[in-house]
Amino acid sequence: MEDKNTDTKPKRRKRIDTESDYFTISNYVIMVVLITLVLYRIIIHWESTTKLLASIGTIIAPYFIGFLLAYLINPMVNMLYDSVFTKFLKIKKHGVKWALSITTSYVVVLGIIVLCISFIIPQMIKSVTDLVYQLPDLVDRVFDWLDKYVYKNKNVAIDEKTVTKITNDYLPNFQKTITDNLSNLLPAVYGVGVSFVRFLVNTFIALIVSIYLIIDKRRIKGYLSKVTYALFTKEHSESFFTIIRDCNVICKSFFIGKTIDSLIIGTLCLIIMSIVGLPYAVLISVIVAITNMIPYFGPYIGAVPGIIILLIDKPSHGIAFGIIIVALQAFDGWILGPKILGNSTGLRPIVILFAISVGGAIGGPLGMFLGVPAFGILSYLIDKFVAYRLEKKELNLKQ
Repeated sequence: MEDKNTDTKPKRRKRIDTESDYFTISNYVIMVVLITLVLYRIIIHWESTTKLLASIGTIIAPYFIGFLLAYLINPMVNMLYDSVFTKFLKIKKHGVKWALSITTSYVVVLGIIVLCISFIIPQMIKSVTDLVYQLPDLVDRVFDWLDKYVYKNKNVAIDEKTVTKITNDYLPNFQKTITDNLSNLLPAVYGVGVSFVRFLVNTFIALIVSIYLIIDKRRIKGYLSKVTYALFTKEHSESFFTIIRDCNVICKSFFIGKTIDSLIIGTLCLIIMSIVGLPYAVLISVIVAITNMIPYFGPYIGAVPGIIILLIDKPSHGIAFGIIIVALQAFDGWILGPKILGNSTGLRPIVILFAISVGGAIGGPLGMFLGVPAFGILSYLIDKFVAYRLEKKELNLKQ
């Protein structure tokens, strides 16, 4: 006879209570242990870690540049899609409008690049060539200046014999060093050639990556949205996307505004130098426009080579250019910059200086440029976190 007390149903396994405090604490402990192990590995094997990070950076560099290029071109694509092909030309099909917007944007960008190469590059080459041809005359002017203001100045503790002795002592060693290094010329040329080919390949990859990112923009956003909502609560997901949109506004305002600002400053520099009659106007104006992308320090970094070149050419030219740069930067800092940029990053001047210093130490000139929007985003995130914590504690603190 079958025992009625016997339970034939399989016992259900106890499910882990993911909402319990113990489960949350365990997760935190595991995360802290893993982070500690990773930091320990990085610190103990610092040299190998830096090499690994450098190799990873080299690999992902074209993809990062492609993302940056897509980010900068995307506003033009959206503008063409909404204003030109939808409202003005009244094209109905989404695919046609999207393809025309992307193609037109890249044609415009490449056209600007070709125009710059066909107009600015020859002018720059001419300026550099003229400068090279004038080097002997410039050297004579330097020696004339030394003879006039140094050798015959009794207050300067240097005379012609001292300079002659220094020249006789160090010139042969300098010539020997040059001769010894000629054997390394072929490997150096080969290295430059390889670097140039790598640059072309990376540029091509970055261009292709940027095109694919813009084409698949909506698909990528949709997929990331699904993943976010799958991993987090609806409230947290919506807060996350709000933060992403705000960070996008910070970056877009800075990049677009700074580009327009630098183009205006470079154009004004070219016009004023041409009116005044200063030489090397195109070369120096291009340098000023590019370095003006770096806040605060950029204009003065760009002014240094121009002042040196023009001082050697003619002291009055260097002084005139210095006055032009000071006037342009006063106009940019007080009138043009605030009108175009406003307070796009929300950073105080001292924080901007710190961001430029840190970015320059990490990534050179590109780091100096990207450091400001990066710190702007970091400052925004910190402000959001502080506001959230104060709200949780029901505190209303006024600054």
